[in-house]
Amino acid sequence: MLACAHVPVGFEDVYRPRNPEENPLYGIVAGNLESFLAQQREHDRNVPQFVEREFRAFLNCGVLGRGLVRVHCDACGLDRVVPYSCKKRGFCNSCCGRRMADTAAHLVDRVFPRVPVRQWVLSFPHDLRYRLAYDASLVTDVLGIFTSTIFSSLIQRAREFGAERKAQTGAVSFVQRFDSALRLNLHIHSILIDGVYAADDDDRPQFQVLPAPDDAEIVRLTETLAARIRAFLRQRGLGPDSDPEESIRKASKGFRVHAVPPSMDLACMRISRFPPGTSPDWNVWPAIAHAGRLPWSVLNGSPTDVYSIASSVPGEMGRRTSFSIRWKCYKSWRL
Repeated sequence: MLACAHVPVGFEDVYRPRNPEENPLYGIVAGNLESFLAQQREHDRNVPQFVEREFRAFLNCGVLGRGLVRVHCDACGLDRVVPYSCKKRGFCNSCCGRRMADTAAHLVDRVFPRVPVRQWVLSFPHDLRYRLAYDASLVTDVLGIFTSTIFSSLIQRAREFGAERKAQTGAVSFVQRFDSALRLNLHIHSILIDGVYAADDDDRPQFQVLPAPDDAEIVRLTETLAARIRAFLRQRGLGPDSDPEESIRKASKGFRVHAVPPSMDLACMRISRFPPGTSPDWNVWPAIAHAGRLPWSVLNGSPTDVYSIASSVPGEMGRRTSFSIRWKCYKSWRL
């Protein structure tokens, strides 16, 4: 821990180098990353490239052997070496912690006025969470709907308290992609000014604080947001009927998967049968493939109630039918 000799006593900004390799999290990732990636590849469940890059960058962050910069003080002649940081946003506790602290200080010191603020949180149904998690532009659009709806509520309530002229408010929003169990759970945190700025008789902005929203207002906002987001998704062609696989999954009340031999001489051979929410028996696989492909159909209740029929290689067949299985029962398929 060194400080420049020309800095007055009591004002030293002391640099405390960290040793990331002593961090238990670093040891867990370093000791298990390669085996984890290999295991996922073996089961045809490749980890996305951006996730692998995040882990590998974390292992290089703060390690002198992975790159450094030499810093020299002309005033006192002090030299220091500083390791490179990964500057990632998703996993590194050092870089994320530093960025969170810097962002919070910036908001408090330079962005928010000295007025009350309130945090609003918007969560989504499970199916929409997964769609949003992989569509950044869709998140931006939904966030716009969220903030504009809350803004309208604040301005409308302010008018009831006499703020008639040019009422405006403001917010800062953050998209969080995980929950307390580190599961993928995209939701939005927004910090809103808890009131409005309205023009006085001299056209100068004056802040008017508002009382906390009551339960009835929260219910009204929730219903309004749900209706507006649903309408927007339908307009974008992303309604519940836009995804045939999703429609089948929601409509199915238990189903059977039948494989039909190409010759159609044999009766339908059932390779799995299970009710909703249970895991099927994947051990029985009929040897009826023709040129490496399996004809198959998804039914609900009876052989006459056919949702879809196709001819696929076994792995593709498994992927296409997995939409009907609850997430916890998802199974990887291999040929």
